[in-house]
Formats: sequence, structure tokens, C-alpha cells
Amino acid sequence: MTKLLLSGYYGFDNSGDDAILEAMLKDLKKNKDYDIAVFSNHPKKTEKTYGVRAVDRFYLKKVLGAIKDCDLFISGGGSLLQDVTSTRSLYYYLGLIALAQHYKKKVYVYANGIGPIKSKFNRRLTAKILNKVDRISLRDQMSYDFVQSIGVDKPKIQVTADPVYALDPLEGEKRQTLFRDLGINEEKKYLGLALRDWPQAPGLDQKFKDLIVGLRNKGYDLLFLPLHYPEDLTYVQDLARDLNPEGLKIVDQSLTVSEMLTCVDALKAFIPMRLHGLIYGVTQAIPMVALSYDPKVEGLAKDLEMAHCYSVEDFQVAEVIQGVEDVFDNPDERAYLLGEKERLQALAKKNLEILQDLVEE
Repeated sequence: MTKLLLSGYYGFDNSGDDAILEAMLKDLKKNKDYDIAVFSNHPKKTEKTYGVRAVDRFYLKKVLGAIKDCDLFISGGGSLLQDVTSTRSLYYYLGLIALAQHYKKKVYVYANGIGPIKSKFNRRLTAKILNKVDRISLRDQMSYDFVQSIGVDKPKIQVTADPVYALDPLEGEKRQTLFRDLGINEEKKYLGLALRDWPQAPGLDQKFKDLIVGLRNKGYDLLFLPLHYPEDLTYVQDLARDLNPEGLKIVDQSLTVSEMLTCVDALKAFIPMRLHGLIYGVTQAIPMVALSYDPKVEGLAKDLEMAHCYSVEDFQVAEVIQGVEDVFDNPDERAYLLGEKERLQALAKKNLEILQDLVEE
């Protein structure tokens, strides 16, 4: 059997990265000839949730053993290679790739969003290591343009799409049980919000409070979804503490990816801030107004030709509310997003095709 080793930001209760892992494994498990292991921050939970072998990503001896034992090292997906949030994180993921190269393993950078990388040294280091990998697939054109700009030109590079577009929500009794447990009334026309803290934007907390009040005054029932648990939950609870709770529903527990997609599917419109909130909205064809804190969010919104995407650093509350009124339960928006979903699902399938080609080489 071909031994695959997956590396990513797994086991941290981040819905987006958990969704990436779930989508990758959904595809990979269709091939019975793959023996799969995953680096995780929480190996036991990852093994229980996904039914694969998991290795503690911070236990050096086990990390080295797993790399030596694999046939193909997969780095992906998500925004692993960037130095905006942490240079240490960039070095960690580049270091794993370099170790796999040292032990003569095939390396596939799978559906990554790469950049920004601001440090000149970090750019040179990234280019040097990526130029020695076997294949690269990227989830967006912005990442392709970035790797070209830093001189990555040796491996074959292809723009595909995030594997999460292939995931589905719960249906039937499981769906109804989830809504009953969470206290979600599907008869309501919910406007969803997936907000996060972003200290780099001065005054953001107050603007979010004003936005919540303004949306509620317009008559919207608000449903808050924590995409990174518990950080996002704590942040939204702090925002809402001094506000009238009428018309505000906060999902206050960690959800599986399928459960999160099911909640998104219950919305009539969505204001996501994290990238995978935006991706979840596309998978369920939910009209959206995006709030961007990172170029990856703005990049996807641009690829989707979204009319309403605003920077968290300078957005106006009134324009976001107007955007919501433009898209709320809009059948034209839904029809357009259904088309985009089909296009992106077709691109996402190419990630697995590339892997299969690489295994057979």
C-alpha cells in the first residue's frame, strides 16, 4: 500500500482546517490502496473523528518516524505558508517539507493558499524549498501569482480549488435533531454572522456592536456561528454581553464540519469573516456579504465576483447593512452561487487526480 502522510493545521478545533482534512480524507479513502496518517495537535481526537492514524505534530521523534515511513508527504491544504500570523508557523511547515525532501520522499503541496510572505529572507527560503517539491496545486489565482513572483518555477503548478467545496450538510432526521439540540428554528429567516477578533483594526469591537444593533433594528434574526472554537464564541459572547439578547442566537458549542454546514444551510444570508465561512456559504449557495481581514478572503471574494466585500479596517456599518438588504434571500444570488459551486467542485477534483498521477510516477 502507498503510505500517505498529511500535514496541516489539524486538531485545533478550527472549522476551516477540520473541513479541509475531512474533505481530503473523503476523497483519499475511496482508494483502498492508500495507508493514511495525519499530523495532529490532538491525535486521539483526530483518530476517533476521522478513522485514520494520527501522529503528535510536536513530538519530534514521532514526526521523524512518520516522515521516514511514508511514501508521499502531503502539505495541505489551507494557508500554511505565510508569515502574517506567525513566522514560526511558516518555518514549521517548511521544515516538515524539507525533512521529507531530506529523506527522499515525494512531496505534494495540496490545494494550498500561499502568501503573503513579507520577509525577503522568508520569501527566498520558501522559494528554495518549494522549487524542490514534486507537485503543487493552489486553491486560488492569487496564490499562483504569488509563488510566481517569488521565483517558484521548477515543479508543475496548477490552480485548482479548496477541497471543502465537495462536502455536504446533514439531512433528514440528523438535521432536525441538530436544530432541535441547538434551539434553531428553521422557520425563521436567519442572517448568519461568523465574526472573529482582529486587534489590528482599531475600533472594530464597537463597529461590530453597531452592526449587530443596526441589523436587529432592521428586523433580522441573527445566528452567530463560531468557526474557531472557543475563541470565536468567547469573542461574540463578549460583544453581545451588553446588548439586548432579543433576536440574537449564539451557537455556543463546537460543531463538526457537517453540523456547521447544516447551520449555514439554514441561513437566508451570511456575513462571514473567515475564509471557510465564505466557502461554506458557496457550498450551500447562501447569499453573502464578506468582511475581509486577510488577502485570502478578499481574493476569494474577487474570484467569486462578489459585489459586497468590505475590509474590517475601514468598512462602514451602513454599507454592510445595505449589502445585506441587497442579497438577503435573493434568488439570483443563489442561482449564481450554485453555478460557482459546480465550477469549483470540478476544479477541486483535480487535486486528487494530481495525487494519483504522482503516486503512479
